[in-house]
Amino acid sequence: MSIKEAAAAWREQVRAGDLLARYGGEEFGVLLIGQSMETALEVLNRMRTVTPRGQTFSAGIAVWDGREMPEQLVARADEALYQAKHDGRDRVEAARAAAQLLT
Repeated sequence: MSIKEAAAAWREQVRAGDLLARYGGEEFGVLLIGQSMETALEVLNRMRTVTPRGQTFSAGIAVWDGREMPEQLVARADEALYQAKHDGRDRVEAARAAAQLLT
């Protein structure tokens, strides 16, 4: 699978105002502006189904709490990604809410 093929297929699953960007190597980030965790899960699962050539991916999702720094948001999504990989790959995992990390 070429990264360009995958990105083209995934781009069709997000809205015009959302952002799909290569984050590094074979990693991508998706910003879904104003969307709930449930909607984000739906979008990422649609993206998984259209991934070309039978390839798969895992993803972690974090919803911004309106207060945390961008680095904290990315760290929560990254933690969820590693949990998805640990739990068997080819899956989407939701991050714990930022407030839950304080308890």
